[in-house]
Amino acid sequence: MSATKPKAEWTHDRGELVRYIQKLIDVWNLYIDKSWKVAGSDHPAHLPSIYACASQTVLYSQAVLKLYEVGLPLAALPMIRASLECAVTAAWLSVAKDETPALLIDGAKQRKKLLDGIRDNSDVDVEPAMKETLRLIEQLDGSENQAGAELKTRSDQIVGGAALYVAYRAASSYCHPGNGITEMYVSQRETTPGQPNRFALRAEPDFEGDLSWLATQAHMLLIAQIAADSILLKPMHKTQLANAAKKLGVSDTIERVVKRPKRSGPTS
Repeated sequence: MSATKPKAEWTHDRGELVRYIQKLIDVWNLYIDKSWKVAGSDHPAHLPSIYACASQTVLYSQAVLKLYEVGLPLAALPMIRASLECAVTAAWLSVAKDETPALLIDGAKQRKKLLDGIRDNSDVDVEPAMKETLRLIEQLDGSENQAGAELKTRSDQIVGGAALYVAYRAASSYCHPGNGITEMYVSQRETTPGQPNRFALRAEPDFEGDLSWLATQAHMLLIAQIAADSILLKPMHKTQLANAAKKLGVSDTIERVVKRPKRSGPTS
């Protein structure tokens, strides 16, 4: 996955992007009711985790297309952001099988925080769920592979992932309250001595880059499917996905970053 941004000129055409995404969705639907066979040495949660991330990316892609269809591309940004997270995680797991426990323990710890909040703020009995969650945390906490809990860490472990994380952070600026959202709805007007702070409030957001984000969604959908297909003993759609990557102008492979040992300084 050395190419991290679609380079094809046709990605400036919304209709072409919509058709491209829909075609990838159709390819994914061909997996339905098929038997998934992977190497027996994989962690039992490895395949389910990648499959879930890819499936969720497909679901988000369908929603993104609907929102673009009705003229609400900005409303699709949270789903594009979530697709970045799912696709990066699927890609990371596809080349870092040993990191599967890190994903599981992070999920268990997040669930514990949720259950703590429910218990502290409601009368809901969470003890059965808490007991099972604590059991899982205890079972996994001794794992040596817990380095992938954060998305940035996962991104840094795949070739080209650093740029994808930058895109994730950029998408986040459109999803969380802050300057990014405020600036789309407010513009500063010429000030006067008596009115040092004058602003114009927009009824519609000043949002640009909708085609770039749609291309990002296409890329994430492709990455998620390549990750899922690559872990199979006999990949089902390698040729179709390779052709799709060529059309988008990105790599059709996912590679793990090779850490080179640090050179030691001269010894006296």
